[in-house]
Amino acid sequence: MLLAKSQMTRFVNASGDLVTYAADKTGRFRELFPVLGGEPDEEVMGEIADWIWDGHTSVIPEFVAQNPGGLPQEDLREVARWRDGGLESDFPVMMDRGNTVFLTEDYGIVVSGLTQEPAALLNRVPAYVHAVLVPWEDRIVYVQTLSEYSVAMGDGMRKAMADELDRVRREGRLLSSADDFVAALPAIRDAMAKGKEKAAASADFQANGPSQDYLDGLVGMPAGYHRGRLAGLPWEERQEIADKHLRRNLLSGLVPAVADGHALKGPEVHDLAGLLSKRKKDDLREVADVLDMDGTSKLRKAELVDALVEELDVQLPIYLDSVLSEAEAVTLRAIRDALAAGGRAVLDPEVGCFALVVSQPWDVVVSYFVEGSDVVAVLPDEFLDELREYDWDALVEDAEVDIEDQRAEVTEGRHQSAVEFADKLVWLRGIVTLRTTAREYRAYMKSNYPDTSRDTSEGGIQDAIVSAWERDPMTHDYELLSTRQDDYLVYRDLADSNWRDLTGTEARTSLGYAQGYPGASLGDFLRDIMAHQQAFPPRPVPPEMARVDAYLDWAIEQPPVRRLARYLDAHVPDGEDDVQYVEEVLKNVVEVSHGSLDFTKFIQVLGDHGVYADEDGLRAVTWLVMQVVNGLPCWDDNGWSPEEARRMSRMKVVEGGRRERKPRPRKKGRRR
Repeated sequence: MLLAKSQMTRFVNASGDLVTYAADKTGRFRELFPVLGGEPDEEVMGEIADWIWDGHTSVIPEFVAQNPGGLPQEDLREVARWRDGGLESDFPVMMDRGNTVFLTEDYGIVVSGLTQEPAALLNRVPAYVHAVLVPWEDRIVYVQTLSEYSVAMGDGMRKAMADELDRVRREGRLLSSADDFVAALPAIRDAMAKGKEKAAASADFQANGPSQDYLDGLVGMPAGYHRGRLAGLPWEERQEIADKHLRRNLLSGLVPAVADGHALKGPEVHDLAGLLSKRKKDDLREVADVLDMDGTSKLRKAELVDALVEELDVQLPIYLDSVLSEAEAVTLRAIRDALAAGGRAVLDPEVGCFALVVSQPWDVVVSYFVEGSDVVAVLPDEFLDELREYDWDALVEDAEVDIEDQRAEVTEGRHQSAVEFADKLVWLRGIVTLRTTAREYRAYMKSNYPDTSRDTSEGGIQDAIVSAWERDPMTHDYELLSTRQDDYLVYRDLADSNWRDLTGTEARTSLGYAQGYPGASLGDFLRDIMAHQQAFPPRPVPPEMARVDAYLDWAIEQPPVRRLARYLDAHVPDGEDDVQYVEEVLKNVVEVSHGSLDFTKFIQVLGDHGVYADEDGLRAVTWLVMQVVNGLPCWDDNGWSPEEARRMSRMKVVEGGRRERKPRPRKKGRRR
């Protein structure tokens, strides 16, 4: 749609006079007309028009009052409407039935051109432009300029724009007359203001995420959720409780298996003779040896029990001193707990499980029975008075100090084995050659343990990794894939996908892969990952990762994972274990961080497991998980996190291998 020729002439004169007046007011007249009497500079004209509509529309009534160009009164009345009847914004633009339509906040605006359709002035349509729209008589016109953004419109965006145009037409919101445009402006501006508030809030959320109160579960707690007992604790305290809880659960599950070889069979008894009778005859002979008893080898079990009871009655102080001086801290804690409870106590699972394991046949001071997953420590009634003479806190403290000293001696200078190093390297990069693993492990050893006497030849390292994998493939997170080109260590999820790529069948991961992977080379799936990795140098194993036992132990200490843990601690579904629930979710999120699972599907999986219950929760969880995904290693980026990869991609390599920041691209616009 175009203005009539007379309308166009009068509009151009009026808008040109207004811009000239504003240029004179702002001292930019010489810039607008670099050659006196010549054509105005279009770029300066656009800048002055932007200045008018950017909070300086008060110049319009001044212009109307002074009328420096001697415009007719009817034209001045039209210009006067612009103070409150103009709209400056960014607009999606499309052609519809021969007309140019600008879309904005639930409305479509049919904009008239001067000598050409507005869409004809653009490089492409649909497009995205910045413009000022004003009424002129019965039409809606753009003032002075259209600034086109360099935005490519994909099929999805084109369809969304077409759907929006259909909607506003059906709802009667397609504006083609000046009066309709002016009448709709209050609603449009109100919607734009709310849109800006929403966009600002969204931008703030994208930058900073959920509020601290929401993260801590102090506001917005949905029905069916509660603050877990770890919520709000300092990280170190939280981890200490979580680690202890997880150990308890793990050890509770181990108790029945350990009990078979270390606990006494029920029913439970408390007298010394009864406790001895429940032990094996070979164990009783070891007790006799400790007591230096001769002539017991041919005694029947019942006779041996009677002899031991008699001897212990005589040697009890000496026997207790001897046994307790060599007892492990966990055994001493079990005795202390049982003594405090009158001779019998149900032990903490961690104490109980280890007490069973370290119990010795000759130690009859404490005996263990198992009830379900509980370990019960029982002291002989005959020993109780004598045992009460000891300072148990001091005994336990001394034994625990010894343990810490022993641990320090063992761990001081401890290095990662080649197998442990390989596990972490594969977690970082997804796929790595066996040769590269050996070379990097040798460099790690030389750098951190130059004086070690351990054989660190690359051949020996490769042999150690292969031997460990062949002994038990499923204890590792990766598969060993042998091809004509090389031997590869590949994270199991990727190896499974590669197997499907090569064979069209599901991999039998419960058995591990045999040497001689199907096919003479890797499939397209793994080759694509390796091609992506070429864009970045391989990330070395971070030193802090080399100091922990598992990748998860390192990942859970990273700031994004800590932030997610804080949210999960404060939003536990009712009926879930406060600690186990959080740890399981964190484990799943860390595993998906490498990009091996579609993010949208993963969020759906989290929803199925009750990680979020409402829209606010989904928004928060999506943001938190994205921070984890962006902050942890990505296999496509050769072990660097997406955030690190983005920073690296903005650097250019200059002489000497030094990196400098590339200039940021500028947004391009075009004025008409």
